[in-house]
Amino acid sequence: MVVSQWTRCEVRALRVVALRLTQEKFAERVGYSAAAVGKWERATSERPVRGESAQDLDTLLAQRTKASIRK
Repeated sequence: MVVSQWTRCEVRALRVVALRLTQEKFAERVGYSAAAVGKWERATSERPVRGESAQDLDTLLAQRTKASIRK
């Protein structure tokens, strides 16, 4: 799976649907604060998650995808 732009929908889908984590547990897993995760979940297509944060989300998604393939 490839995410071209991290907006609220993609972040929430990764957190809730794929990983089934609270904002606090998701923040711990990705290495950011719960406030940062809350901000990501308000991201829009005009103001998506960018930079290092987006790269970290890409990495987490890739890890999740690899784990799903192995099952």
